[in-house]
Amino acid sequence: MMIIPQLTIQYETYPLNDSFVKDWEKIAESAPAANVFSSLIWQETGFSHFAPGKETLIPIRFLNDKGQTVAMVLMRETKRKSFGFTVKTWRTVDFNSMRIPVILGIDIPCIAGALKILYKEAGDFVDEFKFYKLDPLNDGLDEIIKALCECGISVEHEIFNIQPQLILPDDWNDYYYSHKKTFWKTIRYMKNKLGRDYGEVFFKRIRTLDDWHNTDLNKIINDIFSVYSNSWQNTQREESSILSFKQITSFYRDLITKLAYKGVLDLNIMCAGDKICAFDLNIIEGKTIIALFGTYNQEFQQYSPGKVLLANWLKNSHLQGDKLIEFGGDYLEYKRLWTNFETTSRYISFPGKTKLAKVKLLLRRLNKLLKSK
Repeated sequence: MMIIPQLTIQYETYPLNDSFVKDWEKIAESAPAANVFSSLIWQETGFSHFAPGKETLIPIRFLNDKGQTVAMVLMRETKRKSFGFTVKTWRTVDFNSMRIPVILGIDIPCIAGALKILYKEAGDFVDEFKFYKLDPLNDGLDEIIKALCECGISVEHEIFNIQPQLILPDDWNDYYYSHKKTFWKTIRYMKNKLGRDYGEVFFKRIRTLDDWHNTDLNKIINDIFSVYSNSWQNTQREESSILSFKQITSFYRDLITKLAYKGVLDLNIMCAGDKICAFDLNIIEGKTIIALFGTYNQEFQQYSPGKVLLANWLKNSHLQGDKLIEFGGDYLEYKRLWTNFETTSRYISFPGKTKLAKVKLLLRRLNKLLKSK
């Protein structure tokens, strides 16, 4: 059984002060599942570009009995109307993230302690707590959920997303021969045909700090946005998304500008003649590459430019010693053509202790009871 430490809450104000930033960065050095998506740069950038105007950010510290900060979190406060009532929700800051820790803490018990005191104290005035896109922490998240339930907190949990992964073998040929010959033959044919029709096909990878320092940042950003503007993703966004072209491109411009010189960005570009056909922007986490934002110009659709580019940088990643390639959770069937494993991101929620929260919890339990009969 997990022993949950007794923590206390310390609320802070936004914008963040230097002390909060410093302590966040210190804990993130060894916190379970800490990554670029849980960094303040990522979370604040996402919030500034995508959060509705009425949302607010709430920075929180969790202190142990010695007054030391052992866990931290940024929560989004949202409000919505439901049956005439205003529902107040505290939830994760997860814009364009993949897997993030539920709370940034020094260890699993402290994460559980932070969630417990969050419910105990903030639950008096918050109707519900929701945490999305969570790293499973191996089995740590399940341990946390079990410990909270044993404390009487009604935690709902489920898989949020399936994320395909490619575990690169030591020998590239092992991966090569795991696909049919026609798979690679088609890619070679498309590359050669593209070259005949548009000019020499070449690839560029901007990955190291030297690469980024030798790159015209504004030009390369404008170049990839010009590809995105003529992509099927942008067409789909225009038809169905509430996000504007400006929101998406301004977010990535801001993010690339902030991260380009920190050694965590990897940009792959494929050109034919003097035209950029496709790009893939990735995150570097040690020996892991996380596919983030990429597409191709629809003018070149018949040449399968996305596949040609992906095949190139996957092999190059293997040569550079990368061990794991992770893809996001959309378009699974396409991604599973390239991958040999998959992981999950998770979602958990629990109600507060307000009158509204108690009514909703009662209705939920009654609904489960009726369904079980």
